[in-house]
Amino acid sequence: MRSDARRMLDTVFGAIEAKYRGHHYRRSTKRRLRQSDGGYRNDKEYKSIVVPYWQRFGQRPRQYWYSLFCVRSKQMDPRYIPDDMWFARVLPYYSNMQFRRAYEDKCMHSVLFPELSRPKTIVMNIAGVFYDGSFRIIGKEEAVQTCLREHEFLIKPSIDSGEGRLITFFSGDEVNRDAIQKTID
Repeated sequence: MRSDARRMLDTVFGAIEAKYRGHHYRRSTKRRLRQSDGGYRNDKEYKSIVVPYWQRFGQRPRQYWYSLFCVRSKQMDPRYIPDDMWFARVLPYYSNMQFRRAYEDKCMHSVLFPELSRPKTIVMNIAGVFYDGSFRIIGKEEAVQTCLREHEFLIKPSIDSGEGRLITFFSGDEVNRDAIQKTID
């Protein structure tokens, strides 16, 4: 009984999250288009290239996606998959979204993907516990001291910080105890 209820809740929450992601990406794209004078507009290309391509899949993506996708090339390419469609339909269909939480924490990427190049990590906070770059547990004060020894660094959340959000850069005079503590609290 409990596992059936949990499975049902996971399914409902997954569907809600997929809908939210689709909504979020649509809003974000419309905002980017407003900031870039509407992007590339070509109604004729959209109707003659994009619409027929997607009709065979039973879909009709909104034109504003292609206005953004094609702003540089000035050529409609129907193979672009709109973000709302990707995150709300394609990704949940082909991926078990319940497994993704284990891979979302960027602090663990050096363990999971050791061959990838990445910036040097000096301090991590995983579930409220501070670690140095070698995964040795340290206290909050030692974490602050480690940051103070650096001339230039950034602090960012390791979960839910995509698209460059919530990143704080420190350089030169900005490297001070109060600013670091305020950022990591």
